[in-house]
Amino acid sequence: MRKIIVLAVREYQAAVKTKAFIISILAMPVFMGLSIGAQTLLRDKVDTTDKRIAVLDQTGRLYDAMAEAAGNWNTVEVFKGEGQNRKKTKP
Repeated sequence: MRKIIVLAVREYQAAVKTKAFIISILAMPVFMGLSIGAQTLLRDKVDTTDKRIAVLDQTGRLYDAMAEAAGNWNTVEVFKGEGQNRKKTKP
């Protein structure tokens, strides 16, 4: 058992001393900070352009339900606010 522990410690120390390990240790916090910053900056950027979707329903049973759900989504969920202050917030 002692030989396994000695071998594991030696392999760990050899891995820690490499340039790649040191660079990755220094780069990981930088990448995490950049990703958090990007999420914070792009939080309010929503693509609200109209999209077109094709429905291929050969049974003829799904289209009516999907059209009703899409109409409900477009009238209730997409716009926020009242009257002139109504703003499109979702695609």
